[in-house]
Amino acid sequence: MKYMLYISIIFSLLACVNRDLNEDQLLKFKKEIQQLKTESERDTFLARLFEQDQSIRNNGQWELVIAKYGYDSKEHNDYSKAFYYENLEIFHQLRLYLETHGYTKETTFYSDQAKWTFPYVTGHHPSYEDQLHILKLLVSAFKGELIPINDIVWIMSEMHEVKYKRIFDVGKERYTVEDEFEGLVRKLDLGMLFE
Repeated sequence: MKYMLYISIIFSLLACVNRDLNEDQLLKFKKEIQQLKTESERDTFLARLFEQDQSIRNNGQWELVIAKYGYDSKEHNDYSKAFYYENLEIFHQLRLYLETHGYTKETTFYSDQAKWTFPYVTGHHPSYEDQLHILKLLVSAFKGELIPINDIVWIMSEMHEVKYKRIFDVGKERYTVEDEFEGLVRKLDLGMLFE
């Protein structure tokens, strides 16, 4: 139930928030990412992004604001805009990271939190086109067996939910992650991407 609340909140944010990151902020992120020279620095950066992504979702603030001020109050709308903006910052940092450093063999040795950043941040982003952009950046790592199929399936299932406003149904009671992968590739028409 809580999961569905977050989904509806993100969709409502898209309708009411008309704010994007400015060029200066993106340049600042890009400069910071370009300065990540060692595996340890890159691992720490990605793990920090994951922690930020989780902290804005699991801090209980959303519920507190609604309980105290009411749904659709000024305070709730202000908090929604701040949440959306921080979510956007996290996503663009991941995008710039992938465009700069990619998902390489060294990434497979990073901490779990660092590796979880890719599916979680991508999945939490409310734009199908942006999610597809990240997926395209990850495909070569997937084909090289550097990123697990579970992460790719999670991203594609979130893409399906954004595009069709419902959870993907594999169509059978018992299925494997490979069944889900194949079904999502068909449903999202991503066959050319994975050839």
